[in-house]
Amino acid sequence: MPRNLDNETGKLIRSYADQGLTYSEVCAITGFSPSTVSLYTKGCGYQWHRNHNDIAELRRSGCSISEICLITGKNRKVISSKCRDIGLGETEEEKEEFHKWDSKQKTHSEEWAKQYIFEKSCGVFEYVSGYVNMDSHCIVRCTKCGNVEERSMVSFRNGNKSTCVPCKKQETKEKHLKEKEKKRIENESAKLIRAGRGKQLSFGFCVCGEMLDRFDGLKGKQCKRCAIRAARKIGEIKRRHKIADARVDSDITIQKLFRRDKGVCYLCGELCDWNDKEVRENVIVCGNQYPSIDHVVPLAKGGLHSWDNVRLAHRICNSLKADKTA
Repeated sequence: MPRNLDNETGKLIRSYADQGLTYSEVCAITGFSPSTVSLYTKGCGYQWHRNHNDIAELRRSGCSISEICLITGKNRKVISSKCRDIGLGETEEEKEEFHKWDSKQKTHSEEWAKQYIFEKSCGVFEYVSGYVNMDSHCIVRCTKCGNVEERSMVSFRNGNKSTCVPCKKQETKEKHLKEKEKKRIENESAKLIRAGRGKQLSFGFCVCGEMLDRFDGLKGKQCKRCAIRAARKIGEIKRRHKIADARVDSDITIQKLFRRDKGVCYLCGELCDWNDKEVRENVIVCGNQYPSIDHVVPLAKGGLHSWDNVRLAHRICNSLKADKTA
């Protein structure tokens, strides 16, 4: 029940409605205005069954277009059209009043406009300046390329993910380049098919991204560069297996080697420093003077991991020596 309206009056109006009286007859009997009767009936949970004759009766009784819209719940254009048909269309005062109300409803703050533009454009544009109302134009900036341009507020109403002019040109250019590259690959494949003289053509891509084209199937599914790397890796694995079969001193530690060589780097002759280290985010970072195990004959050149082939060296000296012999 609406505020300031008593239940007894609402029940009385509801009883008139149950008796089959029309909306205008209830207004005439009770003496209430059409808007008041409408509030009572809505509070009682009753909806009048009205037709266009009721709109004419309400208009002739002196109701404005806005009041009839409130009572009937119909669109303003429909009400205005029916009133115009009976010769009681909108007056200039009503039009001006509605225009002021409509302009006020369409006007918001710049903060609202900033959020509205960002959400409706799916994050593509951000507001800069110039907002007046929903029918005006404003300055926006593209969040991808930074281009500033003028757009209508109406263009953001449907929530379409539009792009600015430079981004649109860039997308079109990239699309054309992809189509051109695709066409080039198709032409090369056609040439290979013609050159194959009836043989079955198989082509694919290596793990590094390079396109492979061979006849009668792909054997290794690798390009030449990746195949050389794989062969070198297999050779290194075989070499290390041979070293594992040879003599390997498993008791070699940096502490034992430090005591044996008395903490002296055999490359530069200076003492190694155990304290040349620090902890960064639970990770020990060793300095240049920290001791390390160096192989006199590097493992890459057939050296063994034995006591007669290891020496104490600074970390920096060991790094500079690399896989060279001392």
